[in-house]
Amino acid sequence: MLGDGVARDVIVNGSIISLTVTVTYSQSGYKYLKFTVTFSDNSTHVTYGKLYVKVLTITPAFVGQLSEDFTLTASTPFKGYDETTATPAQIEYRVFYRLDNNNTQKKLTKPVIISDGFDPGDQRRIQASDYIFYDPNKNTSIEAMMMYVGCNGDTLNLIEVLNRRGYDVVIVNYPTYISSTTGKEIDGGADFIERNAMAMVALTQKLNTTLAANGSTEQLVAIGPSMGGQITRYALAYMEKQYAATNNSKWLHKTRLWISIDSPHLGANIPEGLQALVNLLKNSAPSASDFYYDQLGSAAAKQQLINWHQEGSTVCNPLTGSHSCTVSTADMNGRTVSQGWSTNSGSSFYQQFYNNQFSNGLPNSNGYPMNLRKIALVNGSVTGKTYGTNSKQTLNIRGFTNICLIWCWDVHVASFETYTLPAYGNSQRIARFESGFNNHYTSAPNPAEDEVTVSSEEPSSSQKKAPSLIYGIKITDQLGTPRKTYQYTVGVTSAKISVADLNAGMYHVAVFDGNKWSSQPLMIKR
Repeated sequence: MLGDGVARDVIVNGSIISLTVTVTYSQSGYKYLKFTVTFSDNSTHVTYGKLYVKVLTITPAFVGQLSEDFTLTASTPFKGYDETTATPAQIEYRVFYRLDNNNTQKKLTKPVIISDGFDPGDQRRIQASDYIFYDPNKNTSIEAMMMYVGCNGDTLNLIEVLNRRGYDVVIVNYPTYISSTTGKEIDGGADFIERNAMAMVALTQKLNTTLAANGSTEQLVAIGPSMGGQITRYALAYMEKQYAATNNSKWLHKTRLWISIDSPHLGANIPEGLQALVNLLKNSAPSASDFYYDQLGSAAAKQQLINWHQEGSTVCNPLTGSHSCTVSTADMNGRTVSQGWSTNSGSSFYQQFYNNQFSNGLPNSNGYPMNLRKIALVNGSVTGKTYGTNSKQTLNIRGFTNICLIWCWDVHVASFETYTLPAYGNSQRIARFESGFNNHYTSAPNPAEDEVTVSSEEPSSSQKKAPSLIYGIKITDQLGTPRKTYQYTVGVTSAKISVADLNAGMYHVAVFDGNKWSSQPLMIKR
Protein backbone atom coordinates (compact mmCIF):
# COMPACT_ATOMS: atom_id res chain seq x y z
CA MET A 1 0.00 0.00 0.00
CA LEU A 2 1.40 3.39 -0.98
CA GLY A 3 -1.08 5.64 0.73
CA ASP A 4 -3.73 5.43 -1.97
CA GLY A 5 -5.48 2.26 -0.80
CA VAL A 6 -4.19 0.17 -3.73
CA ALA A 7 -2.20 -3.05 -3.21
CA ARG A 8 0.53 -3.75 -5.75
CA ASP A 9 2.81 -6.73 -6.35
CA VAL A 10 6.41 -5.78 -6.98
CA ILE A 11 8.13 -9.17 -6.52
CA VAL A 12 6.33 -12.45 -7.22
CA ASN A 13 7.96 -15.87 -6.70
CA GLY A 14 11.37 -14.24 -6.40
CA SER A 15 11.11 -12.28 -9.65
CA ILE A 16 10.77 -8.51 -9.98
CA ILE A 17 7.65 -7.84 -12.01
CA SER A 18 7.65 -4.04 -11.75
CA LEU A 19 10.78 -1.90 -11.69
CA THR A 20 8.81 1.30 -11.19
CA VAL A 21 5.49 2.12 -9.57
CA THR A 22 3.66 5.33 -10.40
CA VAL A 23 1.17 6.73 -7.92
CA THR A 24 -0.94 9.82 -8.52
CA TYR A 25 -2.08 11.66 -5.41
CA SER A 26 -4.89 14.19 -5.49
CA GLN A 27 -4.12 15.93 -2.22
CA SER A 28 -1.03 17.11 -0.40
CA GLY A 29 -0.03 15.68 2.97
CA TYR A 30 1.61 12.68 4.57
CA LYS A 31 1.02 9.35 2.83
CA TYR A 32 1.35 6.27 5.02
CA LEU A 33 3.10 3.36 3.32
CA LYS A 34 2.81 -0.34 4.12
CA PHE A 35 5.16 -3.01 2.75
CA THR A 36 4.46 -6.71 3.20
CA VAL A 37 6.94 -9.49 2.45
CA THR A 38 5.64 -13.08 2.24
CA PHE A 39 8.30 -15.77 2.59
CA SER A 40 8.29 -19.28 1.10
CA ASP A 41 6.90 -20.75 4.35
CA ASN A 42 3.98 -18.29 4.12
CA SER A 43 5.22 -16.27 7.08
CA THR A 44 5.08 -12.51 6.59
CA HIS A 45 6.94 -9.43 7.66
CA VAL A 46 5.34 -6.00 7.58
CA THR A 47 7.07 -2.62 7.74
CA TYR A 48 5.72 0.90 7.51
CA GLY A 49 6.83 4.29 6.37
CA LYS A 50 5.45 7.69 5.56
CA LEU A 51 6.06 10.14 2.78
CA TYR A 52 5.13 13.80 2.55
CA VAL A 53 3.61 14.70 -0.80
CA LYS A 54 2.82 18.15 -2.14
CA VAL A 55 0.46 18.20 -5.08
CA LEU A 56 1.67 21.05 -7.25
CA THR A 57 -0.88 23.40 -8.64
CA ILE A 58 0.21 26.17 -10.94
CA THR A 59 -0.88 29.35 -9.25
CA PRO A 60 -1.58 32.00 -11.88
CA ALA A 61 1.05 34.71 -11.63
CA PHE A 62 -1.26 37.19 -13.32
CA VAL A 63 -4.94 37.50 -14.10
CA GLY A 64 -6.09 35.20 -16.87
CA GLN A 65 -2.90 33.14 -17.08
CA LEU A 66 -3.27 30.12 -19.39
CA SER A 67 -0.52 27.55 -19.08
CA GLU A 68 0.23 23.91 -19.78
CA ASP A 69 3.11 21.58 -18.86
CA PHE A 70 5.04 19.21 -21.11
CA THR A 71 8.09 16.94 -20.96
CA LEU A 72 10.25 15.91 -23.89
CA THR A 73 13.11 13.49 -24.55
CA ALA A 74 15.63 14.19 -27.31
CA SER A 75 15.54 11.81 -30.27
CA THR A 76 19.32 12.15 -30.71
CA PRO A 77 21.38 10.96 -27.71
CA PHE A 78 24.74 12.51 -26.86
CA LYS A 79 27.81 10.89 -25.31
CA GLY A 80 29.71 13.14 -22.93
CA TYR A 81 33.45 13.59 -23.29
CA ASP A 82 34.12 11.32 -20.30
CA GLU A 83 31.23 8.90 -20.87
CA THR A 84 31.08 5.52 -22.59
CA THR A 85 27.37 5.50 -23.40
CA ALA A 86 25.23 8.13 -25.08
CA THR A 87 22.17 9.47 -23.23
CA PRO A 88 19.20 11.37 -24.65
CA ALA A 89 18.47 14.60 -22.81
CA GLN A 90 15.20 15.18 -21.03
CA ILE A 91 13.63 18.60 -20.59
CA GLU A 92 10.44 20.03 -19.19
CA TYR A 93 8.69 23.10 -20.49
CA ARG A 94 5.64 25.19 -19.72
CA VAL A 95 3.66 27.02 -22.36
CA PHE A 96 2.00 30.30 -21.32
CA TYR A 97 -0.59 30.90 -24.02
CA ARG A 98 -1.36 34.27 -25.55
CA LEU A 99 -3.93 36.53 -23.87
CA ASP A 100 -4.63 39.07 -26.59
CA ASN A 101 -8.21 39.48 -27.90
CA ASN A 102 -9.53 37.80 -24.73
CA ASN A 103 -8.12 34.43 -25.79
CA THR A 104 -9.11 31.50 -23.56
CA GLN A 105 -7.81 28.64 -25.72
CA LYS A 106 -4.68 26.63 -25.02
CA LYS A 107 -3.68 26.65 -28.67
CA LEU A 108 -0.14 27.35 -29.84
CA THR A 109 -0.03 30.02 -32.56
CA LYS A 110 2.95 32.36 -32.04
CA PRO A 111 5.65 30.91 -29.75
CA VAL A 112 8.66 32.53 -28.13
CA ILE A 113 11.11 30.00 -26.63
CA ILE A 114 13.04 31.13 -23.55
CA SER A 115 15.74 28.69 -22.43
CA ASP A 116 16.99 28.55 -18.86
CA GLY A 117 20.73 28.88 -18.26
CA PHE A 118 23.29 27.31 -15.91
CA ASP A 119 21.37 25.85 -12.97
CA PRO A 120 23.13 23.00 -11.11
CA GLY A 121 20.73 20.81 -9.17
CA ASP A 122 17.68 22.40 -10.83
CA GLN A 123 17.42 24.94 -8.03
CA ARG A 124 15.68 27.44 -10.29
CA ARG A 125 12.16 26.23 -11.13
CA ILE A 126 9.83 27.77 -13.69
CA GLN A 127 7.47 29.38 -11.14
CA ALA A 128 7.29 29.80 -7.38
CA SER A 129 4.45 27.28 -7.23
CA ASP A 130 6.84 24.56 -8.46
CA TYR A 131 8.74 24.53 -5.15
CA ILE A 132 7.57 22.14 -2.44
CA PHE A 133 8.50 24.70 0.21
CA TYR A 134 8.95 28.05 -1.47
CA ASP A 135 11.09 30.62 0.33
CA PRO A 136 11.40 33.94 -1.53
CA ASN A 137 14.62 34.62 0.35
CA LYS A 138 16.23 31.40 -0.93
CA ASN A 139 14.39 30.42 -4.10
CA THR A 140 14.36 32.36 -7.35
CA SER A 141 12.16 31.06 -10.14
CA ILE A 142 12.74 31.62 -13.85
CA GLU A 143 9.59 33.73 -13.90
CA ALA A 144 10.88 35.91 -11.05
CA MET A 145 14.00 36.65 -13.09
CA MET A 146 11.73 38.05 -15.80
CA MET A 147 10.23 40.73 -13.60
CA TYR A 148 11.39 44.21 -14.49
CA VAL A 149 10.61 47.85 -13.77
CA GLY A 150 8.80 49.66 -16.57
CA CYS A 151 9.23 53.24 -17.73
CA ASN A 152 6.55 54.39 -15.28
CA GLY A 153 8.21 52.70 -12.33
CA ASP A 154 5.73 49.83 -12.22
CA THR A 155 6.82 46.19 -11.90
CA LEU A 156 6.08 44.16 -15.02
CA ASN A 157 6.07 40.45 -15.76
CA LEU A 158 7.74 39.79 -19.12
CA ILE A 159 5.68 36.64 -19.65
CA GLU A 160 2.44 38.56 -19.21
CA VAL A 161 3.65 41.42 -21.39
CA LEU A 162 4.43 39.01 -24.24
CA ASN A 163 1.18 37.08 -23.69
CA ARG A 164 -0.89 40.23 -24.00
CA ARG A 165 0.93 41.10 -27.19
CA GLY A 166 -0.15 37.82 -28.74
CA TYR A 167 2.86 35.60 -28.05
CA ASP A 168 2.84 32.10 -26.55
CA VAL A 169 5.80 32.00 -24.13
CA VAL A 170 7.57 28.62 -23.87
CA ILE A 171 9.82 28.40 -20.79
CA VAL A 172 12.35 25.54 -20.97
CA ASN A 173 13.82 24.01 -17.81
CA TYR A 174 16.61 21.41 -17.59
CA PRO A 175 15.73 19.10 -14.67
CA THR A 176 17.68 16.39 -12.89
CA TYR A 177 16.71 12.98 -14.27
CA ILE A 178 17.82 9.36 -14.58
CA SER A 179 19.51 8.38 -17.82
CA SER A 180 17.41 5.94 -19.82
CA THR A 181 20.57 4.20 -21.07
CA THR A 182 22.89 4.10 -18.05
CA GLY A 183 20.57 4.44 -15.05
CA LYS A 184 22.77 7.25 -13.70
CA GLU A 185 21.52 10.61 -12.48
CA ILE A 186 21.98 13.49 -14.92
CA ASP A 187 22.05 17.05 -13.60
CA GLY A 188 20.39 18.69 -16.59
CA GLY A 189 21.01 22.24 -15.40
CA ALA A 190 24.78 21.70 -15.51
CA ASP A 191 25.04 18.95 -18.11
CA PHE A 192 26.86 18.90 -21.44
CA ILE A 193 25.61 21.76 -23.60
CA GLU A 194 25.46 19.59 -26.72
CA ARG A 195 23.15 17.08 -24.99
CA ASN A 196 20.71 19.78 -23.90
CA ALA A 197 20.93 21.24 -27.40
CA MET A 198 19.62 17.98 -28.83
CA ALA A 199 16.53 18.36 -26.62
CA MET A 200 16.17 21.93 -27.90
CA VAL A 201 16.26 20.53 -31.44
CA ALA A 202 13.45 18.12 -30.56
CA LEU A 203 11.44 20.95 -28.99
CA THR A 204 11.88 23.15 -32.07
CA GLN A 205 10.64 20.34 -34.28
CA LYS A 206 7.67 19.62 -32.03
CA LEU A 207 6.59 23.26 -31.84
CA ASN A 208 6.78 23.61 -35.62
CA THR A 209 4.69 20.47 -36.05
CA THR A 210 2.12 21.81 -33.58
CA LEU A 211 2.00 25.19 -35.36
CA ALA A 212 1.31 23.48 -38.68
CA ALA A 213 -1.45 21.38 -37.14
CA ASN A 214 -3.01 24.53 -35.67
CA GLY A 215 -2.96 26.27 -39.04
CA SER A 216 -0.35 28.86 -37.99
CA THR A 217 2.36 30.07 -40.37
CA GLU A 218 4.25 31.94 -37.64
CA GLN A 219 7.98 31.31 -37.25
CA LEU A 220 9.69 30.80 -33.91
CA VAL A 221 11.64 33.22 -31.74
CA ALA A 222 14.38 31.72 -29.57
CA ILE A 223 15.87 33.55 -26.57
CA GLY A 224 18.89 32.21 -24.71
CA PRO A 225 20.21 33.95 -21.59
CA SER A 226 23.61 32.87 -20.29
CA MET A 227 24.21 29.15 -20.98
CA GLY A 228 20.80 29.12 -22.67
CA GLY A 229 22.45 31.15 -25.42
CA GLN A 230 24.98 28.37 -25.96
CA ILE A 231 22.27 25.70 -26.02
CA THR A 232 20.06 27.55 -28.52
CA ARG A 233 23.05 28.54 -30.66
CA TYR A 234 24.22 24.95 -30.94
CA ALA A 235 20.70 23.62 -31.60
CA LEU A 236 19.83 26.09 -34.37
CA ALA A 237 23.22 25.80 -36.09
CA TYR A 238 23.03 22.01 -35.83
CA MET A 239 19.66 22.00 -37.59
CA GLU A 240 20.98 24.20 -40.40
CA LYS A 241 23.93 21.85 -40.84
CA GLN A 242 21.68 18.79 -40.94
CA TYR A 243 19.32 20.37 -43.45
CA ALA A 244 22.21 21.30 -45.74
CA ALA A 245 23.46 17.70 -45.57
CA THR A 246 20.11 15.91 -46.01
CA ASN A 247 17.67 18.38 -47.55
CA ASN A 248 15.13 16.88 -45.15
CA SER A 249 12.55 19.47 -44.14
CA LYS A 250 12.39 18.14 -40.58
CA TRP A 251 15.66 20.00 -39.98
CA LEU A 252 14.21 23.40 -40.95
CA HIS A 253 14.12 25.30 -37.67
CA LYS A 254 11.70 27.91 -39.05
CA THR A 255 13.04 30.43 -36.58
CA ARG A 256 13.03 34.09 -37.59
CA LEU A 257 14.86 35.58 -34.60
CA TRP A 258 17.50 34.37 -32.16
CA ILE A 259 18.38 36.56 -29.16
CA SER A 260 21.49 35.81 -27.11
CA ILE A 261 21.64 37.51 -23.70
CA ASP A 262 24.93 37.63 -21.81
CA SER A 263 25.99 34.29 -23.23
CA PRO A 264 29.68 33.23 -23.04
CA HIS A 265 30.36 32.69 -26.75
CA LEU A 266 34.12 32.78 -26.12
CA GLY A 267 34.05 31.43 -22.58
CA ALA A 268 32.89 32.39 -19.10
CA ASN A 269 34.83 34.10 -16.34
CA ILE A 270 34.76 33.31 -12.64
CA PRO A 271 37.81 34.91 -10.98
CA GLU A 272 40.51 32.34 -10.35
CA GLY A 273 41.07 33.81 -6.89
CA LEU A 274 37.44 33.19 -5.97
CA GLN A 275 37.60 29.60 -7.23
CA ALA A 276 40.82 29.08 -5.26
CA LEU A 277 39.18 30.44 -2.10
CA VAL A 278 36.26 28.02 -2.50
CA ASN A 279 38.82 25.23 -2.90
CA LEU A 280 40.40 26.22 0.43
CA LEU A 281 36.97 26.31 2.07
CA LYS A 282 35.67 23.02 0.68
CA ASN A 283 36.87 20.88 3.60
CA SER A 284 35.38 23.26 6.15
CA ALA A 285 31.95 24.08 4.71
CA PRO A 286 29.53 21.66 2.97
CA SER A 287 28.18 24.46 0.77
CA ALA A 288 31.69 25.26 -0.44
CA SER A 289 32.31 21.58 -1.16
CA ASP A 290 29.08 21.43 -3.17
CA PHE A 291 30.01 24.55 -5.12
CA TYR A 292 33.53 23.33 -5.86
CA TYR A 293 32.76 19.74 -6.85
CA ASP A 294 29.17 19.82 -8.11
CA GLN A 295 29.00 23.27 -9.67
CA LEU A 296 32.53 24.30 -10.68
CA GLY A 297 33.21 20.63 -11.38
CA SER A 298 30.13 20.11 -13.53
CA ALA A 299 30.37 19.35 -17.24
CA ALA A 300 28.85 22.69 -18.29
CA ALA A 301 31.17 24.71 -16.02
CA LYS A 302 34.26 22.94 -17.33
CA GLN A 303 33.04 23.49 -20.89
CA GLN A 304 32.68 27.25 -20.47
CA LEU A 305 35.19 28.46 -17.88
CA ILE A 306 38.21 30.20 -19.42
CA ASN A 307 40.05 29.63 -16.15
CA TRP A 308 38.97 26.43 -14.40
CA HIS A 309 40.57 25.90 -11.00
CA GLN A 310 42.53 22.75 -10.30
CA GLU A 311 45.27 22.30 -7.73
CA GLY A 312 48.79 22.22 -9.11
CA SER A 313 51.72 19.99 -8.28
CA THR A 314 51.98 21.48 -4.79
CA VAL A 315 48.72 20.63 -3.09
CA CYS A 316 47.43 22.09 0.15
CA ASN A 317 49.79 21.17 2.99
CA PRO A 318 48.32 22.29 6.31
CA LEU A 319 51.70 21.98 8.04
CA THR A 320 53.07 24.80 5.93
CA GLY A 321 49.82 26.76 5.73
CA SER A 322 47.07 26.84 3.14
CA HIS A 323 48.88 29.57 1.20
CA SER A 324 51.31 26.93 -0.10
CA CYS A 325 48.76 25.46 -2.52
CA THR A 326 49.51 26.04 -6.18
CA VAL A 327 47.17 26.26 -9.15
CA SER A 328 47.37 24.16 -12.29
CA THR A 329 48.03 26.48 -15.23
CA ALA A 330 47.09 23.70 -17.65
CA ASP A 331 43.39 24.45 -17.04
CA MET A 332 43.71 28.21 -17.46
CA ASN A 333 43.62 30.67 -20.35
CA GLY A 334 41.02 28.76 -22.35
CA ARG A 335 41.16 29.41 -26.09
CA THR A 336 40.88 27.36 -29.26
CA VAL A 337 42.16 27.44 -32.80
CA SER A 338 38.55 27.54 -33.99
CA GLN A 339 38.13 30.85 -32.16
CA GLY A 340 41.01 32.30 -34.17
CA TRP A 341 43.92 31.61 -31.83
CA SER A 342 47.09 29.89 -32.94
CA THR A 343 46.93 27.14 -30.31
CA ASN A 344 44.46 25.39 -28.04
CA SER A 345 44.73 25.89 -24.28
CA GLY A 346 42.62 25.60 -21.14
CA SER A 347 40.79 22.59 -19.76
CA SER A 348 40.17 19.68 -22.12
CA PHE A 349 36.42 20.18 -21.74
CA TYR A 350 36.73 23.86 -22.71
CA GLN A 351 38.79 23.05 -25.79
CA GLN A 352 36.51 20.26 -26.96
CA PHE A 353 33.30 22.23 -26.44
CA TYR A 354 34.33 25.42 -28.20
CA ASN A 355 35.87 23.46 -31.07
CA ASN A 356 32.57 21.58 -31.31
CA GLN A 357 30.60 24.81 -31.12
CA PHE A 358 32.61 26.68 -33.74
CA SER A 359 32.75 23.74 -36.17
CA ASN A 360 28.99 23.27 -35.92
CA GLY A 361 26.57 24.78 -38.42
CA LEU A 362 27.02 25.88 -42.01
CA PRO A 363 30.46 26.43 -43.58
CA ASN A 364 32.14 29.67 -42.45
CA SER A 365 29.41 30.31 -39.87
CA ASN A 366 31.72 29.82 -36.84
CA GLY A 367 28.95 27.74 -35.33
CA TYR A 368 26.32 30.49 -35.38
CA PRO A 369 22.89 29.98 -36.98
CA MET A 370 22.73 31.93 -40.23
CA ASN A 371 19.22 31.67 -41.64
CA LEU A 372 17.59 34.06 -39.20
CA ARG A 373 18.04 37.44 -37.59
CA LYS A 374 20.49 37.54 -34.67
CA ILE A 375 20.55 39.95 -31.75
CA ALA A 376 23.07 39.87 -28.90
CA LEU A 377 22.53 41.71 -25.62
CA VAL A 378 25.29 42.14 -23.05
CA ASN A 379 25.21 43.50 -19.54
CA GLY A 380 28.63 45.08 -19.43
CA SER A 381 31.42 46.65 -21.43
CA VAL A 382 32.10 45.59 -25.02
CA THR A 383 35.33 47.60 -25.30
CA GLY A 384 37.59 44.87 -23.96
CA LYS A 385 38.99 47.29 -21.41
CA THR A 386 40.81 45.76 -18.46
CA TYR A 387 39.65 46.86 -15.03
CA GLY A 388 41.88 46.61 -11.99
CA THR A 389 45.54 45.65 -11.87
CA ASN A 390 47.58 42.49 -11.54
CA SER A 391 47.68 40.92 -8.06
CA LYS A 392 45.12 43.38 -6.72
CA GLN A 393 43.28 42.37 -3.56
CA THR A 394 39.57 42.00 -4.34
CA LEU A 395 38.28 40.52 -1.09
CA ASN A 396 39.47 41.04 2.47
CA ILE A 397 37.22 39.77 5.25
CA ARG A 398 38.34 39.37 8.85
CA GLY A 399 36.44 37.42 11.49
CA PHE A 400 36.70 38.23 15.19
CA THR A 401 35.34 36.79 18.42
CA ASN A 402 35.14 38.40 21.82
CA ILE A 403 37.23 36.62 24.49
CA CYS A 404 37.05 37.30 28.21
CA LEU A 405 39.70 35.98 30.61
CA ILE A 406 40.76 38.60 33.15
CA TRP A 407 39.47 41.27 30.79
CA CYS A 408 37.77 41.17 27.37
CA TRP A 409 39.17 41.79 23.91
CA ASP A 410 38.43 40.97 20.26
CA VAL A 411 40.45 38.10 18.80
CA HIS A 412 41.09 37.64 15.10
CA VAL A 413 39.99 34.07 14.27
CA ALA A 414 39.40 33.97 10.50
CA SER A 415 40.61 35.54 7.26
CA PHE A 416 39.21 35.41 3.72
CA GLU A 417 41.21 36.98 0.92
CA THR A 418 41.19 36.91 -2.87
CA TYR A 419 43.40 38.64 -5.42
CA THR A 420 43.44 39.13 -9.17
CA LEU A 421 45.88 37.01 -11.13
CA PRO A 422 49.51 38.15 -11.25
CA ALA A 423 51.20 39.29 -14.44
CA TYR A 424 52.08 36.53 -16.90
CA GLY A 425 55.12 34.56 -15.74
CA ASN A 426 54.88 35.75 -12.14
CA SER A 427 53.82 33.88 -9.01
CA GLN A 428 51.63 35.52 -6.42
CA ARG A 429 49.02 34.59 -3.81
CA ILE A 430 45.48 34.64 -5.24
CA ALA A 431 43.52 33.37 -2.23
CA ARG A 432 43.93 32.89 1.50
CA PHE A 433 41.74 31.22 4.10
CA GLU A 434 42.68 30.91 7.75
CA SER A 435 40.27 29.71 10.37
CA GLY A 436 40.37 28.42 13.85
CA PHE A 437 39.28 28.75 17.44
CA ASN A 438 37.70 25.60 18.75
CA ASN A 439 37.76 23.78 22.06
CA HIS A 440 39.73 20.66 21.14
CA TYR A 441 42.95 22.07 22.60
CA THR A 442 43.92 24.14 25.63
CA SER A 443 46.78 26.50 26.31
CA ALA A 444 47.67 26.90 29.97
CA PRO A 445 48.32 28.99 31.83
CA ASN A 446 46.46 31.70 29.93
CA PRO A 447 47.53 34.46 30.46
CA ALA A 448 51.08 33.07 30.43
CA GLU A 449 54.41 34.56 31.51
CA ASP A 450 57.38 32.31 30.71
CA GLU A 451 55.96 28.99 29.59
CA VAL A 452 52.74 27.63 28.15
CA THR A 453 51.57 24.02 27.82
CA VAL A 454 49.48 23.18 24.77
CA SER A 455 47.38 20.05 25.35
CA SER A 456 44.68 18.12 23.58
CA GLU A 457 41.57 17.85 25.69
CA GLU A 458 40.55 14.49 27.09
CA PRO A 459 37.30 13.38 25.37
CA SER A 460 34.28 12.78 27.55
CA SER A 461 33.56 9.23 28.66
CA SER A 462 30.61 9.06 26.28
CA GLN A 463 32.81 9.78 23.27
CA LYS A 464 34.88 6.61 23.70
CA LYS A 465 37.87 7.77 21.68
CA ALA A 466 41.48 8.69 22.26
CA PRO A 467 42.59 12.34 22.62
CA SER A 468 43.55 14.12 19.42
CA LEU A 469 47.27 14.16 18.67
CA ILE A 470 49.28 17.27 17.98
CA TYR A 471 51.54 17.28 14.91
CA GLY A 472 52.27 20.98 14.63
CA ILE A 473 52.08 24.18 16.67
CA LYS A 474 52.39 27.77 15.46
CA ILE A 475 52.33 30.90 17.60
CA THR A 476 51.58 34.05 15.63
CA ASP A 477 51.20 37.68 16.64
CA GLN A 478 48.18 39.86 15.92
CA LEU A 479 49.49 40.65 12.43
CA GLY A 480 49.65 36.96 11.59
CA THR A 481 53.45 36.83 11.66
CA PRO A 482 54.74 33.42 12.86
CA ARG A 483 56.82 33.84 16.02
CA LYS A 484 57.31 30.19 16.91
CA THR A 485 56.81 27.00 14.85
CA TYR A 486 57.09 23.38 15.98
CA GLN A 487 56.52 20.12 14.09
CA TYR A 488 56.17 16.65 15.61
CA THR A 489 56.76 13.66 13.35
CA VAL A 490 55.14 11.45 15.94
CA GLY A 491 52.00 13.06 17.32
CA VAL A 492 52.00 14.19 20.94
CA THR A 493 49.16 14.96 23.33
CA SER A 494 50.88 17.97 24.94
CA ALA A 495 53.90 20.19 24.49
CA LYS A 496 55.61 22.81 26.68
CA ILE A 497 56.70 25.93 24.89
CA SER A 498 58.81 28.76 26.23
CA VAL A 499 57.34 32.21 25.61
CA ALA A 500 59.79 34.11 27.79
CA ASP A 501 61.27 35.79 24.71
CA LEU A 502 57.93 37.14 23.47
CA ASN A 503 56.71 40.61 24.35
CA ALA A 504 53.54 41.07 26.36
CA GLY A 505 50.43 41.11 24.22
CA MET A 506 47.88 39.05 22.36
CA TYR A 507 48.94 36.02 20.27
CA HIS A 508 47.33 33.03 18.58
CA VAL A 509 48.25 29.40 19.20
CA ALA A 510 47.42 27.26 16.15
CA VAL A 511 47.46 23.46 16.54
CA PHE A 512 47.55 20.94 13.68
CA ASP A 513 45.91 17.55 14.32
CA GLY A 514 47.02 15.89 11.11
CA ASN A 515 44.03 17.14 9.09
CA LYS A 516 43.27 20.73 10.02
CA TRP A 517 44.47 23.67 12.05
CA SER A 518 42.66 24.97 15.13
CA SER A 519 43.42 28.30 16.75
CA GLN A 520 43.02 29.79 20.22
CA PRO A 521 44.02 33.13 21.71
CA LEU A 522 46.95 33.38 24.10
CA MET A 523 47.66 36.35 26.32
CA ILE A 524 51.26 36.93 27.45
CA LYS A 525 51.78 39.28 30.37
CA ARG A 526 54.90 40.68 31.94
